[in-house]
Amino acid sequence: MTQLAYTVPEFCRAFRISERHYFNLRDEGKAPREMRVGRRVLISVESAQAWVRARELERT
Repeated sequence: MTQLAYTVPEFCRAFRISERHYFNLRDEGKAPREMRVGRRVLISVESAQAWVRARELERT
């Protein structure tokens, strides 16, 4: 089955960043969009892809 969303720890492992760095990015408004499902915070695959594209554009 295809993964549709990441938890914050899964996202951090997938993109090789620390959770502390993730929360710093979130505080700066530079983290991917999150969705809440009950008490869980999830990041959709589409949001993660958009986040990557935005970070790539920052470098150019």
